[in-house]
Amino acid sequence: MIIDNPLPGNELRHKRVSVFLLNLAVGDLMVCFVTMTTEILFVAFGEWVLGAVACKLIVYGQIVTLASTTFLLTAMSIDRYQVTVLTVLHSSLFH
Repeated sequence: MIIDNPLPGNELRHKRVSVFLLNLAVGDLMVCFVTMTTEILFVAFGEWVLGAVACKLIVYGQIVTLASTTFLLTAMSIDRYQVTVLTVLHSSLFH
């Protein structure tokens, strides 16, 4: 899931880090709502009470949200690595 900054004309919209952090925050909230609420229901009732279809859909939602958050963290790490390496290379070549 990719979300752009909803405020038009805002300078943060053009920064990759801001977009990454916004997506990561939304992904973390989805993990919280999809994963944690079903775990709380399971612990509270001692069994799965939402039915077979909900079980399949929620497991799919858990996998998608956890994978997307992991991929976002990986993309952020790659981006920060590239920025660091390019800054070091640029400063060593021109100074």
